[in-house]
Amino acid sequence: MSSTGLLIVSNIKQVGKSLRTIEKYVGKIYIHLNISAEKSQPLPVWGHLISQLYVDHNQLCSKNISLSILVGSLRDQGVNALHIKPVDMLFCDSHYPELCQRLLQHFEIPGQPIYLEQEENLSIGFDQENVSESNKMYDTVVLGGTFDRIHVGHKIFLTQAVIRCYRRLVVGITTNKMNKCKSSFHNHNIRYINLYNF
Repeated sequence: MSSTGLLIVSNIKQVGKSLRTIEKYVGKIYIHLNISAEKSQPLPVWGHLISQLYVDHNQLCSKNISLSILVGSLRDQGVNALHIKPVDMLFCDSHYPELCQRLLQHFEIPGQPIYLEQEENLSIGFDQENVSESNKMYDTVVLGGTFDRIHVGHKIFLTQAVIRCYRRLVVGITTNKMNKCKSSFHNHNIRYINLYNF
């Protein structure tokens, strides 16, 4: 199963059901949070939701599925902000034919979108009470690590950094020499490629 899918999520309460439905078709899934302009908030507000999706990923679907949440669309509210590897299948948890057509064309996805049946159509929202000082954004964000095997902690760490920077994100990767005390790690070039592909 080497297929890659793009899931448009408009109903966050049904994301587990959606992932379980499509997991038999794909090995990698990108999630695009379809947030309407009137519900748009500063990026850090969505940080908790995104982190929770990564944390709950193994309970929501098979551990064999690689999951990535696209944050570019949150920043620009548009399809052109999305940059991903080639996608084989497009899934949508609600009926949004115009958005699906734009994504099919933008990513040159073969075939037609697959609309998943949903019990109710609840759009993505946020809890206003959780908007706090921890949702600050910064001009530049700098972070570093070994990033030996990209796991859920790395995904949360990197995603939180991306949604909190206005202009520039700097990610440092430890050198092979710095990791000489660690056993079983990939060389610097492989870690760089894996991080870049995330």
